[in-house]
Amino acid sequence: MLHLTTGTTSPPPPNKPITGNPGKVSVNEAQTILTVGGNSLVDDSFAAPAAAGCGALPLVIDTVVDLQAGLPSAAGNNTAILNGSIAESAPKYVKKAKVIPKS
Repeated sequence: MLHLTTGTTSPPPPNKPITGNPGKVSVNEAQTILTVGGNSLVDDSFAAPAAAGCGALPLVIDTVVDLQAGLPSAAGNNTAILNGSIAESAPKYVKKAKVIPKS
């Protein structure tokens, strides 16, 4: 279980505290889309368990996954950082919008 935050973490050693970012809120000119951009959710105090139930031969595959990924891994040895942006709008505005793919 991750406890992602935009604040500062208090992990067990050897990890050091890291800080997330709530991002910046903006609204488009027509005031139909609310965007939170540049947010960062962080957690570096979780344990990562051993693999369980991988593939058709779990006793073999679980062991390989654990060895490759260094699992299980105690709290203080793992870091999760989720960076992103979120845009929200009412369905009626999304239906009218033109989608222009990024190049």
